[in-house]
Amino acid sequence: PAGEDNLTIALSQTRQTRSIPDIASHSQTRVEAATFGAVAMLSVPLLSGERFIGALHALQPVAFSDAQIAKLEGVAGQVALVLDNLDLLNGLRSESERLEDVLEHLAEGVLVLENSASDSLIPELIGNRRAGSGRANAAARKLLGVAPRFSLTQLPAQVRASLEYDSSSLNIGEQRFEVLTKRSAARTVVVLQDVSAFDAAQRSKAEFLSVVSHELRTPLTSIIGFVDLMLSG
Repeated sequence: PAGEDNLTIALSQTRQTRSIPDIASHSQTRVEAATFGAVAMLSVPLLSGERFIGALHALQPVAFSDAQIAKLEGVAGQVALVLDNLDLLNGLRSESERLEDVLEHLAEGVLVLENSASDSLIPELIGNRRAGSGRANAAARKLLGVAPRFSLTQLPAQVRASLEYDSSSLNIGEQRFEVLTKRSAARTVVVLQDVSAFDAAQRSKAEFLSVVSHELRTPLTSIIGFVDLMLSG
């Protein structure tokens, strides 16, 4: 805790290995002396670059030799590396969960197809020319009728054909989708964008213009007819 007088906090400030030959007489190590009955203590900081992760403390009945100090410093380096990798792994897992949450709640359908069979944070999808893997979000899975893990051959033939192009159109039932495909060396990302509402708006616009032009044409025809009579004398 902040403000507590202990050796770990001291190491976080100095970042230097500390050897204490008589821990019973040291204010920061008296508890260890009483608890373990040890005489000497060696404290090595666990560092990842400039970041202080923690401290490795060793106790024994006699003072630590230079060889023992060097060995424990090597051990501390390995421990720091493991802890740092665990932090990175936890960060990747958290980011993966966040990405999956985003994909699951997108209104548009998203497919992520892995191009290789190597391990991935995204579940693998095996099949055909794109040997490898991928996942679909909830919207795309429901739309295409596939499970969270599926083979490429389970996708509708029309969908598989659309993956050959950067942009294409796809009709599923009464819905029309724009299919946008982005490829990289590692994966292929496919976005299914529902444009049915846009199509409906376009139809409504066309119908409106048709009605308006028809309603205007009827009186204009009469006006033009009378003007022609007037001009003819």
